[in-house]
Amino acid sequence: MTIYKIFADAINFQSFSYDNEDFLDILDPHVGELQAMRLGMVDTPVANFWEPLELSFFQNEGTVDLPDIGICGPSLLGMNQKAYDAVAPLIGPLGEFLPCQLLGGTGYIFHCLNFKSISDDQVAYRTQNGMAYEVESLAFPGERDSIFMAQNAVTADLFCNESVVSAVKEARLTGLVFSENLARMVPA
Repeated sequence: MTIYKIFADAINFQSFSYDNEDFLDILDPHVGELQAMRLGMVDTPVANFWEPLELSFFQNEGTVDLPDIGICGPSLLGMNQKAYDAVAPLIGPLGEFLPCQLLGGTGYIFHCLNFKSISDDQVAYRTQNGMAYEVESLAFPGERDSIFMAQNAVTADLFCNESVVSAVKEARLTGLVFSENLARMVPA
């Protein structure tokens, strides 16, 4: 099964955004400020005390169009109702959907709770002066989960399998780019 790294299509679409102070006001009392700021990189559930906040868009240079789904914070997915309807059956069991207000309607933030450990035989780094600065290669042999987050010495990212890519394409959702090159730092 092919695994893909998930990127926001910031070249063609605006990016999902939220007010950081509102976000921290909701989460800080329950998980602390550090956990809240790193929400997409920790597997701490927050749905039980979540309060809907306003999702908005950040206009990337040269973009006008709004995405259906995209990255909205470290390893978090923002999405409209259309995207939720298309991907919720596939990824819902592996995380939590946090309801939001989006352009007068309902939007969601997907917080993946499916974290994968990366062993030394799965990743190779480019180094300088003994410090890793870039992933040279990365593999998840035998991985079958529809979506997961993995953190290495350089970055933390969301990955998915072809079922998510197919669902996004079939629903004609905009806002994401998928790369088979798992070491890539930016979309091609």
